[in-house]
Amino acid sequence: MEARNVIVRHSSPSVLDESPYGTACIVKHIRDFDIYVQINNDSEMPHWELIGNFPHSEKISNQELIDKLIDERLN
Repeated sequence: MEARNVIVRHSSPSVLDESPYGTACIVKHIRDFDIYVQINNDSEMPHWELIGNFPHSEKISNQELIDKLIDERLN
């Protein structure tokens, strides 16, 4: 698997967050975090889709699960 671009924010991504297809965005909150993925092939017109919301008690280092969820959405 090739490396995935990842950005970290404190609010949901928008059309102003131009990123390549497949980029993951982690949005940190006090008790949890959201993961979005950019699903448009045109990086200048991004479309961010919410993959899920995860409590901080789940290790964000469980990269395998996160990658699986993103890959399932992109394929």
